[in-house]
Amino acid sequence: MDTILDLSNKDIRKILVVSDSHGDSRNLLKVIKKLNGHMDLLIHLGDIESSPKLIEDKVKCPLVIVRGNCDYGMALPDNRIIRLKHHTIFCEHGRYYSGEYSLESMQNTALMNDADIIMVGHTHMPYLNIDEEKNVTVVNPGSISKPRQADRRPSYLVVNVKDDGKMEYVHVYINKDGLFG
Repeated sequence: MDTILDLSNKDIRKILVVSDSHGDSRNLLKVIKKLNGHMDLLIHLGDIESSPKLIEDKVKCPLVIVRGNCDYGMALPDNRIIRLKHHTIFCEHGRYYSGEYSLESMQNTALMNDADIIMVGHTHMPYLNIDEEKNVTVVNPGSISKPRQADRRPSYLVVNVKDDGKMEYVHVYINKDGLFG
């Protein structure tokens, strides 16, 4: 499998980003059902712990899945680079970033891979840092099934790509009753 997915000639307007489903695909399948036909790319940032075929069979757009630290024996890449018309995204699970220097480490990883966006999971907590000076965005969608942030609501990320290439990052939370809020 190529590390680089070149979508620079495609009209990518809406990207669904999920992570850390850990074999519990209920919320993931609800989100796919809700957005199918309205998303142009689906990225799963690892710890899927179930067959990628479950997702592949449901989506009508390109799908990128990277290996998480719990994806034992799965033939998934450790990382992927996605080239869009105006941006390059570096995707990996994120298990190697911890401690007080993690933000800088993630920014440097993006820059070393000629990317201006790095997407990671692993922490199970939504996160967004846009550093305009370095021209690097670090984003984590949180966990679609096993959240760890204070309110413990599963989350995912929708990235809307504007006509001028600007990215709008929207964390979406799933309420306890399964509704999107």
